[in-house]
Amino acid sequence: MRVLLLINAFERDAPSRMMAQVAFGAREAGHDIMVGALMRPGPLEDDLRQRGIPTALLNMTGRAVWHSTSQLKNLIADFRPDIFQTTLIRPTLVGVPVARKCGLDRIVITQNGVHEWQECGTLVNLFVPRLFRAAAGRASAIVAVSDATRADLASAGIDSAKLQTIHNGIETELFPTRTCNDSLAKSRQQLRTELFGEKEADSLLIVGAVGNLRPVKGHRTLVQAAALARKKRNELRFVIWGEGPERRSLESLVNREGLGGVCQLPGGTTNIPAALAACDLFVQPSHQEAFGLAAVEAMCCGLPVLATRVGGLQEIVEENVTGLLISPDNPTEFARAVLELAGDKPRRIEMGERGRQRVMEKFTASRMVNDYVKLYETLMDRN
Repeated sequence: MRVLLLINAFERDAPSRMMAQVAFGAREAGHDIMVGALMRPGPLEDDLRQRGIPTALLNMTGRAVWHSTSQLKNLIADFRPDIFQTTLIRPTLVGVPVARKCGLDRIVITQNGVHEWQECGTLVNLFVPRLFRAAAGRASAIVAVSDATRADLASAGIDSAKLQTIHNGIETELFPTRTCNDSLAKSRQQLRTELFGEKEADSLLIVGAVGNLRPVKGHRTLVQAAALARKKRNELRFVIWGEGPERRSLESLVNREGLGGVCQLPGGTTNIPAALAACDLFVQPSHQEAFGLAAVEAMCCGLPVLATRVGGLQEIVEENVTGLLISPDNPTEFARAVLELAGDKPRRIEMGERGRQRVMEKFTASRMVNDYVKLYETLMDRN
């Protein structure tokens, strides 16, 4: 079986990393895999090539869609895939019509939430839902990354018979708990000291978050909650790893709330396991979340998770078992939840252990890959 995956760019954003995991697993299962990107090179291309997966950059720049479609036609002609799959909105809107014109009839779309339909610019957004429905009508299957996304797609007029849920998964071996990994235990102490410069860094209770600094991720809520919780427990510290357009606004809010030295924004990190190992609690305060990969990674590292009651997060975090679910944009409720778990270490440990167990049962990369390969095989059997 030959599978061509089309992503937006060779960057390590969550949707592209998930497709890379599918590519790795499908190749190990003996299938021929190629990954193409519409625009922009990046580190993910090196990751793919190091694992023996060929790649192609279609060089779509600006409005030059015609160039990328021509390149994609050539790629399809050369590779002759049995299955063509897209993820994210641009690859779907560009790739599906081209694939159909090239005679491909086994097309899979992975959809990471209908919020993508509002991220293409004001004018384009007016047409995206209609264009996506047209592309979905030409596809063989549409994969939603959560049941919540699947319901949103059905409500938006996508054929329910084509919809199925395949939850994202992670390579669990990359996210060990700090208690069973000596190097992580050492990096925990070092990173805590680097962040807060205190000799008794291990006496602090660190609440962490990881994600793009965009309004939809809700980090302003976390900063406001930090200001409230800090009044009750002096040992609390907060860290938000990531970069994005909200950085300056968040830095200003930290200063206005008097959280200098208490709430840190150290930028992005390439070592998420080490960052998570430095934390005692993980918070994901998103306003919208199709899935919630960061929460899965935190649970795999043995952290209890405080997350908003939105989208796929409700399918990841088991209420009062692996963490707590909280109303979005509610600093008071977040502060209350932080204080509740800050004062109960045995409960934090138990939630962390159950969270890791839940990841191992439901959110592994191998399970995700198996689900995609079964879908491919089903499509092959239809013809």
